[in-house]
Amino acid sequence: MALRYVAYYLPQFHPFPENDEWWGKGFTEWTNVAKAEPLYDGHNQPRYPTDFGYYDLRVLDTMRDQTKVAKAHGIDAFCFHYYWFDGHRLMEKPVDAFLADKSIDIGFCLCWANENWTRRWDAAEHEVLIAQTYGPDWELRFIESLFPYFRDPRYLRVDGKPLLVVYRPQHLPDAKAAGKRWREHCRKMGIGEIHIVNALVHGNNDYEQYEFDAGVEFPPHNMKFHGVNDILPTYEKYNGYAVEYANIARDFLSRDHSRKRIYRTVFPDWDNTARVKNRALIVLGSTVANYERWLRGSSSLTRANRAESDQLVFINAWNEWAEGCYLEPDRTHGRGFLEATLRVKNGTSVVDDIYDVAPERMRFELGQQLAVIPEETRDAEIAKLRAAKIREIADLEGKVALLKQEANRLQSGSEPVPAAHREITETAARSVQEAQSASAVGEPRSKLTTSSAAILTVPEPGSIKVPLKFRVAHRLYDRPMMFKAAQFTYRTAKRLIDLSSTGERTQKKNDVVADISDQVAIASSRRRLKEHDVQEVSLESIGRDASSKQEMLASNEDCVWTAFAPCKVEAELAPQLHVAKGVANGDEFARMLKAVPYDAAPLQFGRLHNCVAHPIAVALVTRDNQVIAETMRIYRYVRPWVTDLQYLVEDDSGLHLKAETATEIDADVIIPMHYSQAFGHVVFDVVPQLLAFRDEIVGERLRVVLSTKAPKWLIRMLSAWGFLPHHFLILDAANTVAYRFRSAIVSNALTTFTTFFPHPKTADLMSRTLVSPPSVQDYPVRRIYLGRSSETANSGRTITNETELQAELVKRGFKIIDPATLAYSDQIDLFTNAEIVVGAHGSAFANLMWSKPGTVVFDLMPDAWINFWGASDGVVELWISRICALKNFHYNVILCDSDGSSETWRKKNYSIQSKVDVEMVMDHVDRAIKRTASPI
Repeated sequence: MALRYVAYYLPQFHPFPENDEWWGKGFTEWTNVAKAEPLYDGHNQPRYPTDFGYYDLRVLDTMRDQTKVAKAHGIDAFCFHYYWFDGHRLMEKPVDAFLADKSIDIGFCLCWANENWTRRWDAAEHEVLIAQTYGPDWELRFIESLFPYFRDPRYLRVDGKPLLVVYRPQHLPDAKAAGKRWREHCRKMGIGEIHIVNALVHGNNDYEQYEFDAGVEFPPHNMKFHGVNDILPTYEKYNGYAVEYANIARDFLSRDHSRKRIYRTVFPDWDNTARVKNRALIVLGSTVANYERWLRGSSSLTRANRAESDQLVFINAWNEWAEGCYLEPDRTHGRGFLEATLRVKNGTSVVDDIYDVAPERMRFELGQQLAVIPEETRDAEIAKLRAAKIREIADLEGKVALLKQEANRLQSGSEPVPAAHREITETAARSVQEAQSASAVGEPRSKLTTSSAAILTVPEPGSIKVPLKFRVAHRLYDRPMMFKAAQFTYRTAKRLIDLSSTGERTQKKNDVVADISDQVAIASSRRRLKEHDVQEVSLESIGRDASSKQEMLASNEDCVWTAFAPCKVEAELAPQLHVAKGVANGDEFARMLKAVPYDAAPLQFGRLHNCVAHPIAVALVTRDNQVIAETMRIYRYVRPWVTDLQYLVEDDSGLHLKAETATEIDADVIIPMHYSQAFGHVVFDVVPQLLAFRDEIVGERLRVVLSTKAPKWLIRMLSAWGFLPHHFLILDAANTVAYRFRSAIVSNALTTFTTFFPHPKTADLMSRTLVSPPSVQDYPVRRIYLGRSSETANSGRTITNETELQAELVKRGFKIIDPATLAYSDQIDLFTNAEIVVGAHGSAFANLMWSKPGTVVFDLMPDAWINFWGASDGVVELWISRICALKNFHYNVILCDSDGSSETWRKKNYSIQSKVDVEMVMDHVDRAIKRTASPI
């Protein structure tokens, strides 16, 4: 069974007695929709339906027509909201009419909306119109009311079980007991097993606490982003909450549901101004393309992480008109959202993953927030500005109008209109140049509450002015095709502003790659670190230096770009060594610990054209079918059994690629996995590489090559930065298979030890580009012990008396966690809030990248680990100490006595167990607890 789309359906849009009593005779949702008023210039209110008009659901033909359109555009089922108030039902007629008419051929299920109805439309306790109560045997009476629906062959099932969504189980007297009674009664009455789903709303993110089968997202509920009310020039005081569509979509896509059964949900738009007026939640930038991006990402993640029978994506909603949340056609978007749904469903979507900017932000960021001007001079200043700028504005509006004829072509993804774009670019460039030479004087910019469309900015001294008129974006907001065309104008002008600014700039998340290329055009400083036993410089002679990422990507030659230059990292806090009884090599490790400060490894990239690669190794560069020796050296390190690669042949002149043995892939790629697939290497090697090219990857100009042997958690983890399954090219890693790419980007991560010598900019880059910020407010866990499952822990870090150690730590308020069992966002939250971290030496400590300065770290290291790798100066052993130096942590090493048992691994005797001196560990932990601020 393939991916299924389920759209929530509101069975309102018809009069019924209760609404007549509460709101007036004949009231329906259309009453509020039709009388909605805009709150600011460009606000898309009121909303106007087109194809189905202001329909009445008492007319059954309406639902028949809706069903035909929904199915034709990829919708598999409706999820009807079901209103049951202790035996009394509301808005039941449309649902019952659907049930009775078997000719309506679409799947369906029910969502019990078990909350109060209030006059404020917020389900709160005040002004309750009808309360949700629970009388005797309510569980049985409720579930029996569903039996006629469950028995219908159209009812949506998962693994053969009817699916029931419960909107607010937290309001039930005992949700866990209710679920058990429902299941028992369904079995008894011949329904069989049922699939109970918890809607994740109002802060509830845990369906397992009720022993339900699954959860379902319900955005915009449980979103994490702060509002952007400051960019809305509202007519009157605004008491609502404005957020940006792009932030919500990226946030929900970054959530890792692979370990839980949570169904993803998207919405096309949201704006409940029609219901609550100036208290509305308004989502800005709800374009068709943005919806298509979110739906495509959710579908991609669902296909990657769910079994076929369990591949459901919910859409909120089919017809929530008063909430501005509907797929049905309207005057603004036509059938745009429906057509986007079908494109994603049938795999023909070609939209990239770079989200459109909200028109409100376009106006705000390009200087369209209105100026604060002293009242006595305001009219004169406005008149002066209007007279000075009216010609430029009219000229720009004329140029935008010229794009109208070409907008259809842009909307369909065909050829761009370079001539018109060039004119707009030149206009923006001239404005920037004029602004640089002008001496503008005025008050600092801020929002002025007014509806005037002609007032322009009085800029700060030295600021940049771009002549875009306030109402240009307003007009485009109502014309999606022109809005699509005008995106180029905004992005070009904003980029020119960024490049021309000479002062300090606060770098936003989406600009981080530009920040890298601007700050580190330093390829000429390609100096090496001191060599280690396994170190080779892989990129030394690949090609010429490129001064920036853009130059490297534009070049038709092989070249190298240095993103991060080497730098010295100083340590403010000296590491502390505590040696347990029986340890023989404590003095040697004490000497190693003095190796801080350290030289951070650079991050370099080589772009290689027409190259051949294995998906887990550095690309083999071939010229005239001969493998370049330098690239072979690195390849041998990754795959020392290189002679096993059946697509290579070796003779006196070197290695050669066998004729016609490489599979041709016409794509530009990046190959980030050159080394161990352990978690620590992923954090310090793979993630920074991908973030350096984030815009190119999410814009689908660059594919990420991974091997079929890559760990399953890797792609799930990378969603924290907005990377989705369809951004990856998964290739077979068999020895018989080679691939030739149009071009491949490879890094020096293998040979300069980016894991063991982390760069300060790596931590900054990773934190600034997270899709969703960590949760920090009232976080309950401050002390953690890193437990390790046998499947993920290196056997050399096994602690024989771990149970005794954990028991003592739990007494002191520690939480025992196994990071491998947690979604990556949860791991980030844990380490961000941790004050003390204790654990056996290993990759789990890589998450210290997220911890705050001052965190206390206890690294339980077996003494047999010292010099296990045979590298000098503690290259491998001290990698955690370097993270602690980088982040200013209190780093404590407790050197434990390894017991004598060993196994052979990589031709070395490898200690597999150690024993911790629990009393000594607790003594140091107790001292750390006294120093930390937060009582547990």
